Amino acid sequence: AHAPLADRSATRLHRRAMCGIVAYLGPSTAKDVMLAGLARLEYRGYDSAGVACVEAVPPAAATANGPPSVKRRSSSGPSHTIGVVKAAGKVSVLASRSSSSLNTGTVGIAHTRWATHGAPTDANAHPHTSSDGGLAIVHNGIVENFVALREELQRKGYRMASETDTELIAHLISDVRKQKWMPLEEAVRQALSQVQGAYGICVISSEEPDLLVGARKGSPLLLGIGEDEYLLASDASAVIERTRRVTYLNDGEMVVVARTPSGACTYEIKTLENIKLCREVEELQLKLEDIQKGSFKHFMLKEICEQPEVLENAMRGRVTNRHSAGSRESGSGCNDVLLGGVARALAWRCE
Repeated sequence: AHAPLADRSATRLHRRAMCGIVAYLGPSTAKDVMLAGLARLEYRGYDSAGVACVEAVPPAAATANGPPSVKRRSSSGPSHTIGVVKAAGKVSVLASRSSSSLNTGTVGIAHTRWATHGAPTDANAHPHTSSDGGLAIVHNGIVENFVALREELQRKGYRMASETDTELIAHLISDVRKQKWMPLEEAVRQALSQVQGAYGICVISSEEPDLLVGARKGSPLLLGIGEDEYLLASDASAVIERTRRVTYLNDGEMVVVARTPSGACTYEIKTLENIKLCREVEELQLKLEDIQKGSFKHFMLKEICEQPEVLENAMRGRVTNRHSAGSRESGSGCNDVLLGGVARALAWRCE
């Protein structure tokens, strides 16, 4: 049996892993949408943040500076590059640092990080890129075979720019494509087959500038479905301002969001074994004010002050306080406590 949609949404909202993912593909400026989403995730706790966007490169600049890997699959249109801005500290620091850049891209990924592998520094903040800068990734979770993968990649000549396990996934995807070029979706699938542990990831590539790939194993990831725009996020609070229509990925699944030549956006959910899936779309029952600090200084204070209301709502419909005369057997005239899933009331005599 399935819980009601409202209950499932609330349950998923409060699975508070200490990192946040927001990704976007649509007509709006990706950076602005994602920064707003990251701000909604600040209640989780984090120590650094970052954002990356796919941006078109002017023809003259592409001819002079564009890496071959960036241009190889974009010959029919403008070349693209991935711009990355990262900052240790608050999302507001990231917003200030990125104010004069990443203002044209409409595809991007963003992240708030709670340090596990490596200190909370600019270098260790997500997103992380491949060696040629043509691919970027954000990641929640832990790569358990981190040491073995790092040693293997170093033997192949890859140099690490950070202390994180996430960077390894970017290099793995890049390495798969170096051996034999393939679409980003398939490269992600093959790279993840080498990863042991938990992950929720989003990936973008300058070679396929109208594509966003996400995958999940053990770390939450959902797809927000808007008006010709899509968002990937680790938490419903990051998308509620743009849409209430979502679908949740299960373990071992991936989603591919694409923009067609006509400008329309589509998505497809598959297993990591490349089996297409049909997934129900749910309507979030959350309210925006429920996930905002309001007049409180911080979220913990808000949660403390909301405890009476939360308890009242939790007991609503389950506790009555009737004092009318009646038989003990029927429970009338006693306080009735109705527990979800219990067929009859537990009754006791009122003092």
